[in-house]
Amino acid sequence: MRIDKCLCGLFFSMLFSACAEEGLKDFAIQPEFGLSPVENPVKSAQAQDGTEWIDGTITGRTIGFVFRSLSGDGLKSVPVRFSVEEGASMTDPSGSSAVLDLSGECAVTVSDGYNPIKYVVKASEYPLLKSITVKIGNETNTGSPDGQGNIVLSFVSPDVANATVSLELNDDVVPVSPTVAESTQDLSAPLPVKVKDNKTGRVKEYLLTINQNWVDVTAELNTDGVSLPDFVTVFRNTNLHGRIGNKGYVVKIPAGNIDMKVSYKVKANSTWFDDDQRLSDVVAANSDYCLFATGIGVIYYKPIVRGLAINNGVVSGDGTGGKAVPWFHWNIKYYTCPPTLGIKDGKAAISYADVLGDEKLYKFGMPQHGTDKSAFVGGVLWDVDAAVSGYSMPLRNGEIQIRNESAADYKALADLERNHSFNNVKEGMQISNYSICYQGADMKSLSAHLADGERMGRNMVGVTPNGDLLIFVSERYSGTNNALKSESDPSDGSTLQEAATVLKEFGCSDAMALHQIQFSVVSLQDGAIGKDLTRTELRTGKSAGSDVLASTIIMFKGNMAPVPDGYGNPNTAGSTIHETDPYAFD
Repeated sequence: MRIDKCLCGLFFSMLFSACAEEGLKDFAIQPEFGLSPVENPVKSAQAQDGTEWIDGTITGRTIGFVFRSLSGDGLKSVPVRFSVEEGASMTDPSGSSAVLDLSGECAVTVSDGYNPIKYVVKASEYPLLKSITVKIGNETNTGSPDGQGNIVLSFVSPDVANATVSLELNDDVVPVSPTVAESTQDLSAPLPVKVKDNKTGRVKEYLLTINQNWVDVTAELNTDGVSLPDFVTVFRNTNLHGRIGNKGYVVKIPAGNIDMKVSYKVKANSTWFDDDQRLSDVVAANSDYCLFATGIGVIYYKPIVRGLAINNGVVSGDGTGGKAVPWFHWNIKYYTCPPTLGIKDGKAAISYADVLGDEKLYKFGMPQHGTDKSAFVGGVLWDVDAAVSGYSMPLRNGEIQIRNESAADYKALADLERNHSFNNVKEGMQISNYSICYQGADMKSLSAHLADGERMGRNMVGVTPNGDLLIFVSERYSGTNNALKSESDPSDGSTLQEAATVLKEFGCSDAMALHQIQFSVVSLQDGAIGKDLTRTELRTGKSAGSDVLASTIIMFKGNMAPVPDGYGNPNTAGSTIHETDPYAFD
């Protein structure tokens, strides 16, 4: 017995000694049996802004503060205090208050009773100038300042010397230069704009610039079977992003005139789902629709999001198709909430959204993730006539979500939107079954955030605050590996940030990426396979047998004259959606 006691004592002595050496780093005190983790452990947060304490806004695991007095170096040492729910406790910092460096993103950690939960704390500046609206001739455009105080707006009209400029100012903010909120200005050169905050005495300067590289080419395109409705306008830029010879287009459909339908079709494989519809077939089967754009493919991003498709307010497909359902990877199910374009009463809006268990669409302020959709919180029922999902939302609430053309900034957005639980996926996000050419002929599989920063052919949709829809497409005549067909070709496409910036300059508040490389197509109804705005390897100079495949293709109807139905027959009945056609959804 004495020997047994000695051995037992020796065992526990060695056990506690080993724990001490490891610093108990993996040891966590569990709460009382039967209690659940606190779902949202941080109840509130405040920060000191000059002499006042301001409340933070908590969205998911992000705490945001808007400072009116502090800026620049003043944000490097900010007193912050936290209030947590019962059963939760702050761990880093260890107390309820701390002094934090908010000149960049800052992380704090709180225990939910079981596990450490990380919150990101962000600071932003109180916007003295909310927006600028410019009217030149018949064109009106509205934009908000970027992080450097720049406002760039795109116009076609040449009469920039007689522009009406209207400033939308925040509370207790007055104009300094110009001296009034609305004035006539010569915008042939950038216009400095100064405003003053009467509450703090702070004066801030902005710079308004007009981009006149866009040309209206609608009439030029209305040939060879194309007949665009009067309310649709197509713009072209041959010096896109300031690069000579780089080509891009923007199509504008004003609010009240947007009649969208989504064609959705996928095919099950043994290991994934394949896109299963050709653009030329969809164009031919829908001759009363004048404009088409390819949507997201099904095999390019983890977690895989199969395109959400809604028509006439109803989820399209067979019950599993048409919803944002997950990729089943190593038998692990994981859901993510994709950015979604929704149309209601002819007006467009974009939000993170998903179809939940009740077969209804809900929109969310921030992306949602989880192994079950019951983990999605804060959803609001979204009544739409039609909807389609994309893969990224680089423009949200008037702000470009990628601050700089850097891997770190692209990764931050990719991790936010395309989060996952797979510990063997590299760099936070990895493209599946997909490679592009990175710096020449060397084929490499790039993680998603690096691909987002590559210049590619891209198509993207944007919406203005009043519900206008704008469709962007850029040209890079390349193959799957993104290598240019000719090294001398000057059109090299767009990064995700560049594409979003174009739509912001056209007055969009939100934008959603649809597709990229040779799969990014915007096409006009021509009674055949479609007249593409840009060149792509899969369609330029090819017959319908060589075509782009997509799981979702969006199309827009207009008051256009009847055109042949794509099979050589005149269309006298209006719509030519064939009852047996697998691509047409009513």
